[in-house]
Amino acid sequence: MGSDGIFKIQFDNYYFAQTISSIALIVIMFTGGFETSFEMAKPVAFRAIILSSLGTILTAFMVGVFCYFILQMSLLEGMLCGAVLASTDAASVFSILPNSP
Repeated sequence: MGSDGIFKIQFDNYYFAQTISSIALIVIMFTGGFETSFEMAKPVAFRAIILSSLGTILTAFMVGVFCYFILQMSLLEGMLCGAVLASTDAASVFSILPNSP
């Protein structure tokens, strides 16, 4: 939709775009949580919890090992980076939270 898109819309207010994107992300995340009924999720809840937990743990471990061997961080720092990055919603959560001074 922007200047490089098919409609060639000129836009230079990046703060406004970030604000609108953050608001849309908040609405999408909360709407998904509120509109999911427990009865619909109940048949697959156990498998989803196991799969998501194992995936998060495996991703945290792999990123931690990468940081340790490739980026030459300490093992503790590498595993900390892995734990932060392993969450599938890290990018959306970090974009919503305000920056600390």
